[in-house]
Amino acid sequence: MTVLADLALAVALLVSANLALAWAELATYPLDGDKSALAGLGAVIFLMPIRWLALAFALGVGAWRGGFAELPGSRGVQTAIVLLAHLALGIASYRGLEAANAAIQRGAPWPVAMAWALGIVLPVATLALAIWGLHRVSIGRHPWIALALLAILLGGHLAAWRSGLR
Repeated sequence: MTVLADLALAVALLVSANLALAWAELATYPLDGDKSALAGLGAVIFLMPIRWLALAFALGVGAWRGGFAELPGSRGVQTAIVLLAHLALGIASYRGLEAANAAIQRGAPWPVAMAWALGIVLPVATLALAIWGLHRVSIGRHPWIALALLAILLGGHLAAWRSGLR
């Protein structure tokens, strides 16, 4: 099951880097001119559920295996807590997308800091937590691997973000 969860994490990482690019495009969308085809919006709507499901699977497996032992309750309760928190973050991301779209439609400047949070900070943190939940024992033994993975996560998202900026 861990191998499948790791594969889901790999899919989530690739999709998430593409989402960072789309968020950067959306955050720097030109406010004057035609708004009939918002840059990045189609990609965000299409890719967000894929990343969300892949991360939900990885987080669920990690929680069920005891990766979030600090949370109260049994493993079933811990899994429910992790998945409910993940659901809340997914809803918040979609609401952020709606706010960005509305701001662009009104011609109001979209705060790039918010897009940065939704395109890089939140996904990297969630991916890191999923990796922690799945591999906390081996990360404890080999912290350099965790640092390398974090650098790859952050570097991939930042590179995609930069390529999406206008």
